[in-house]
Amino acid sequence: MIWYLWTMNSPIHTRLNGRASHPSRRQVGLVLWWLAITMLATVANAQVGDFRYKSKAGTITITKYIGTNTVVNIPAEIDGLPVTTIGSLAFDGQTTLTSITIPDSVTRIKEKAFYRCSSLTSLAIPQGVTSIEDHAFSACRSLTQITLPDYATHMGVSVFFACDSLTNIALPNGITSIEDWSFLDCSRLASITIPDSVTNIGSLAFWGCCSLFSLIIPEGVARVQDYAFEGCSSLESLYFKGDAHILGTSVFARANAATVYYMPSTRGWTNAWGGRPAVLWNPLAQPNDGNFGPKSQGFGFTVTGSSNLVIVVEAATNLANPVWVPVSTLTLTNGFSFYNDTLWTNYPSRFYRFRAP
Repeated sequence: MIWYLWTMNSPIHTRLNGRASHPSRRQVGLVLWWLAITMLATVANAQVGDFRYKSKAGTITITKYIGTNTVVNIPAEIDGLPVTTIGSLAFDGQTTLTSITIPDSVTRIKEKAFYRCSSLTSLAIPQGVTSIEDHAFSACRSLTQITLPDYATHMGVSVFFACDSLTNIALPNGITSIEDWSFLDCSRLASITIPDSVTNIGSLAFWGCCSLFSLIIPEGVARVQDYAFEGCSSLESLYFKGDAHILGTSVFARANAATVYYMPSTRGWTNAWGGRPAVLWNPLAQPNDGNFGPKSQGFGFTVTGSSNLVIVVEAATNLANPVWVPVSTLTLTNGFSFYNDTLWTNYPSRFYRFRAP
């Protein structure tokens, strides 16, 4: 049996098995009940306090904040349903908002959700959030610190565009791409941790990040797109852990201080890579020369490697649960330098390693 519902002047008609007939009260009731339930399950718009929201499939999306408070706590539940999504433009243009708490129930932050929240200074995004969409925090110009969830799998384009007070950030371990324009014009960004899951760095991703000094690029990155590091005028060192990547156009334009460092046993590197010098990063302690071991002035060793390489020496007291502490920064002038630890007798044991600055 197939039912069709329509109006014909006044009465409601149904077509049953191809023949038009007047429905019974029970048939009309069933159809209207089904329509009502479907509409309620699909979308219901409402407001509670300063939040406008809609419900769908048993969850709540915050569609708009209409208040004027400087400190805002987003509710975890509304009408007994979990708040799972911060909707598009939900807090757009809230220029007096300085602090906001996002509940653990949220899993998605949609495009431009916090666009132009120009007084927002810090934010912690719950661990359950898996998707942060395009322009979510663009033009949050006072944002100095943000904590991202460890295993978010998607970050959209321009997600931190023009966040020019942001100084450091650690990206989630689940993302595979730093999308186009992600940190464009983040002029105070000095430190960023890129996870091993990343395989692509998008066009203009770090354009104008003129405070960025050093960066480690994971082994899995296969592509660095057009103009990715253009205008990174303070960038001195890029450490690539894998083989040479596919480069876009003018990746290092106006990044005139940058040197590319690559690891031993990696492939495809040439001395001028993307227009920047490429140098083998190969510091090595020399255990067999006369400088190795305890002396009257301390425990010392010679370090050799590529000429003028800069390395940080770190020390720990055990290898089971090591806490590595930087103890010296060396420049391998003409390919070697000497390190001497005058405090080594203060510890029952002492281990050393090298890392990039």
